[in-house]
Amino acid sequence: MTPKLTRGGYVFLVSAIVIGSIAVVSTVSLLILGWAAEQNGQTHVKTNQALELANTCLDRAIVTLRENPAYRGGNEYSFPYGTCKIYAMEGTGNSRGVCVEGTVDGVLRRLEVRLAAIFPQVAVSAWDDVSCCNLNTTPGQCEGVSSESSESSSSSAPASESSSSAPASSSSSSAPGSDGSSSGGTDE
Repeated sequence: MTPKLTRGGYVFLVSAIVIGSIAVVSTVSLLILGWAAEQNGQTHVKTNQALELANTCLDRAIVTLRENPAYRGGNEYSFPYGTCKIYAMEGTGNSRGVCVEGTVDGVLRRLEVRLAAIFPQVAVSAWDDVSCCNLNTTPGQCEGVSSESSESSSSSAPASESSSSAPASSSSSSAPGSDGSSSGGTDE
């Protein structure tokens, strides 16, 4: 008589391989999701830092403008984690337009601000977060954004900087103490 062979060991081996494969795939998926969440968090931090740098340059521009009404902008400031620029200003007298930009590790934020009054108090009539300032045509101000077409002219521009084919409305908001009007413009 020949002994009867059982296949119990093979079933266990195949089951262990399948369960092990599922565990490895799950672990790799969780690692990739964790890495992506970390990258997203870093981008969010850089975006907020760039916005704060833009606000810093805006504050500097307003203070300098109040001290010297002939000030026309054009300054760039460096900080430990990024830079900010004040582009050439628009307007004369008590009503001005200011465009500022903050950059942290390639993440860029631009603010376009219209001042209704500088004296006796600063009054903001429009405050927009824009991809390209419409105040003036300062060279280099709209790098990565094509003003003639709706396509991005630079593939290295952040996704938030590239234009879309349909104009998006800007997020105009009136600052405290403003006259309540908004620019109603687009981000382009």
